Amino acid sequence: MPSKRKSSDSASKKALTETNAQLSAEIAQYKRRVEQAEAAHRKMKKQRKRDKAKIAKAEAAAAAATSSNESSIIERPPGQNRKQGWKLIDCMQLGEESVATPDEVEENKRLYNAMMHAVRTAMAGAQWDYSKGIKQPPEVLYQVYAEARQRQPRLARYQNDWATHEMALQYCTNRRAHIRKVGGDLSASSNKENHNINVNSIENHCSKQRKKQNAILKPNNTIPNRKDGDEEGRSDEESDTDNSEEDQDTHGEELGPPSSGSESE
Repeated sequence: MPSKRKSSDSASKKALTETNAQLSAEIAQYKRRVEQAEAAHRKMKKQRKRDKAKIAKAEAAAAAATSSNESSIIERPPGQNRKQGWKLIDCMQLGEESVATPDEVEENKRLYNAMMHAVRTAMAGAQWDYSKGIKQPPEVLYQVYAEARQRQPRLARYQNDWATHEMALQYCTNRRAHIRKVGGDLSASSNKENHNINVNSIENHCSKQRKKQNAILKPNNTIPNRKDGDEEGRSDEESDTDNSEEDQDTHGEELGPPSSGSESE
């Protein structure tokens, strides 16, 4: 009996020893895994700190570049708008050459249109007199420049409001040409919303255009003999010639590049 008891005890001890050894091996393995995980975590924290430092540095550099770019003054380049490749949007550094991606091109176009809208709104609020062209009273010009800068602060970057001046000149030129085309009165056109254009003049202009188109579309259209009853046609041509000459004189007198005096005003 004692021998059997000893043999069973030794077998139990052997089994326990093997179990303990197995458990010790598993515990050691788990410890190694924990140590590896902790090392990886410490490495990740260090990498995260480095990444945060890099991001902060890049953001600071971008903010400094943006601030310097926004605060920089843009002088008016030499030349005249729409002549010899001089384009207003490019001179304002909003053209395609000033950016690198299509999204930036579209954003600059939206910004340019918003600036133009601000200038037109300011001209309407200042009761711009289109019969005087760009030669407005100093208080009118000052009001337009100030209100345009208030609506679009970026316009303040352009020295002596030259960009606002060019936008006003461009819109004024187009508006004067439109009013003359439909037979309106420049002296009665004081702002954008109320041009007081004679409705009969507009209808007459449209009817003339329709008659010309109908004459072209007739199948057996022949050139009429202009010996008799052609005084009206000649008078129209002469009046058109007179109007075109008047436009050229007016444009040459009023619509040149802005002088230093007008810009300072």
